Amino acid sequence: MRKAAICILVLCIAIRSSGQDKARGTREPKRFKYYFNSGIGYYLPFESSKWLADRGAAYAFNFQCNYRDRYFTHLYFDMAVINYSKENTVVNNVASNFDYKLNANNVGLDIGYTLPMKKVSPYIYAGLGLSFMDTPFIKPGSAANDIVFGTKTNAFFQYRGAIGVDYKISRYFILYLEAMYSSTAFKSVLDDQRLQGVSLILGFKTPL
Repeated sequence: MRKAAICILVLCIAIRSSGQDKARGTREPKRFKYYFNSGIGYYLPFESSKWLADRGAAYAFNFQCNYRDRYFTHLYFDMAVINYSKENTVVNNVASNFDYKLNANNVGLDIGYTLPMKKVSPYIYAGLGLSFMDTPFIKPGSAANDIVFGTKTNAFFQYRGAIGVDYKISRYFILYLEAMYSSTAFKSVLDDQRLQGVSLILGFKTPL
């Protein structure tokens, strides 16, 4: 009788443990996951311009929230540094050389979708935001043969979209590579066109 009771007790413990292991195996992953992302790369303007250089630097910083590992949002804080340059600029009968670095500081929100895989996961997103720029200008001065150079801070609506791929190194470190198109309603007295182009960015993601 005593041996039978011990056998029944051991059997009950084994069944309970098996049920717990099964429950752990079928437990759903977390609905929400949070990441900090950062990257650096090249900014390449689309349209040819006598003022814009052929390239600039792009910096990406954002906080990412994943929903069920497929849908995500970015709260982004990005920056692009683009060279403005021109030689023998004639304003008010004065010739001068012009060299300036345009800083575009961007803030906004993206919405995207990723296809989760074991190591490599492609993704796509689009977003809207604001771009704050110190836009340069040259104008005639109050006196003859006088020119005035200056900058003016302006805010422009920005829209953007990107495709990319994540490569999972470990649970705590993910590399990503993406191509992002962005465009703003940027026009200045120097260059009467929008500032638009593609940023090629290499960066990392780490969970919070």
